[in-house]
Amino acid sequence: MTDGDMSALIALFFLAFFLLCLLVEGARHYLRCRDLRAQIRILDSIRTSDAPCRPIESGKNAHEE
Repeated sequence: MTDGDMSALIALFFLAFFLLCLLVEGARHYLRCRDLRAQIRILDSIRTSDAPCRPIESGKNAHEE
């Protein structure tokens, strides 16, 4: 193996390592965002279920009070 071949092999190794790091970071970012979206959905469902339930009076809009 010549010095040029060894340099190319080392450069390819570092490029592969860099691409692997990018792939892992992208996967971690995707999973973190997916987890946050799930938590927001859960919090929204809790918030809407905690709203007081009142009977709707006929002829009145809920925003007219």
